[in-house]
Amino acid sequence: MSTTNVNEDYFPVKRSSFRPPLSVQRYQYVCNLIRRMSEHHNQQQQQQSIESSFKIESVADLGSGHCRLAWYLKQLQFLRYIRCLDLNENCFEGNTYVVPSTEERFTNRLKPLQIELYQGDVRQYDSRFRHVDIVTCIELIEHLPSDTLDSFVMNVFQFIQPHYCIITTPNFDYNHLCRLNNGYNDQQQQQSRDHYHNPLYRDSDHYFEFTRDEFKQWCNQIKEKYPCYTYRLSGVGRLRSLDPDMNLGYATQIAIFQRTTNNNNNHIVDDNGDNGDGQQQQSKSIESIQNYQHIRTHYFGQLWSRSNHRFS
Repeated sequence: MSTTNVNEDYFPVKRSSFRPPLSVQRYQYVCNLIRRMSEHHNQQQQQQSIESSFKIESVADLGSGHCRLAWYLKQLQFLRYIRCLDLNENCFEGNTYVVPSTEERFTNRLKPLQIELYQGDVRQYDSRFRHVDIVTCIELIEHLPSDTLDSFVMNVFQFIQPHYCIITTPNFDYNHLCRLNNGYNDQQQQQSRDHYHNPLYRDSDHYFEFTRDEFKQWCNQIKEKYPCYTYRLSGVGRLRSLDPDMNLGYATQIAIFQRTTNNNNNHIVDDNGDNGDGQQQQSKSIESIQNYQHIRTHYFGQLWSRSNHRFS
């Protein structure tokens, strides 16, 4: 019987090669990380025998899409608020990920939960998101034009000021294993990397994708501009048979920012929250700005007062 030698390098490595799927690994990682953060703070309070006002109870998911992360997060009994924000309101229509079942609506939780859906631009500020405990940005930043990233960073780290911010984004270095080079040589790859609909990117709507060095440099710039934050890097997604020594890192790279000191800033000069491209307007209180459209709220657990729409 004759056999045919197959060149495995010829066949692309599909995303289905990741087990579980890469998107699921991201959601599970973030959910487990938030659970560990909460446990860590609770243990610290018990060991030091102190009464601390800080407890992780609220998450804002920026660029939430169809709210799949919220589906994982609603299992965390200590959360009281999850706020989902996306530019595309259609993501919320017919969305079953955050619609409570009858059991979820009336069964007591450790803490009652409400999931609020908002339509808006992550580069604009809204006071209802200020001082949320955790901000999550799952595969978001690569969907923003690179020249608008500063507005996004300012909104999160200067105005919202969460205790933690978790950002995930594709690792461009890993695309080689995913066979996305399409015959480009190194020079052609570098020349074409900044173009929208780039065939080198994992999705056609990505404006850019960071290498590991570029992502670290970007995180360092945030830390330098907002010294009240520190960060560490992590990741998910490995093809062990193709990169056993992890020379290329993870398929998804993750930055976890933590606020170590307070950065009190109570005023903003631009109505849309980007603070600076247009003519400066009269300073206004940061607590009075609402740029997002509230779509609806879903309630889980004990009955909520429908007038309560703020983090407490």
